[in-house]
Amino acid sequence: MKCQIVGVQRKTGSFTPKDRNEKVDYDNIVMHCVHKDMHVAGDAVDTVSVKASEAGELIAAVGGDMRGLVGHVFDFDFSKFGKMVAFELVK
Repeated sequence: MKCQIVGVQRKTGSFTPKDRNEKVDYDNIVMHCVHKDMHVAGDAVDTVSVKASEAGELIAAVGGDMRGLVGHVFDFDFSKFGKMVAFELVK
């Protein structure tokens, strides 16, 4: 999916799943994207989340600062479960 990053944020925290009695910590980079979708008239918006520990290569592609993602166009590939598995910096 080709999309332009229009915003980025880091989300951290913890939660307790209903099926387990232990806290799970999270640290994610959330990218707010604009892209084309054949089911949407005009542009569609979506978020793409990546674990911060797995975002090094993505952030390095734009100069090493998470805020540098804003304004760039990426082509993301996702697994059947919706996890980003590959990317290409388009612009």
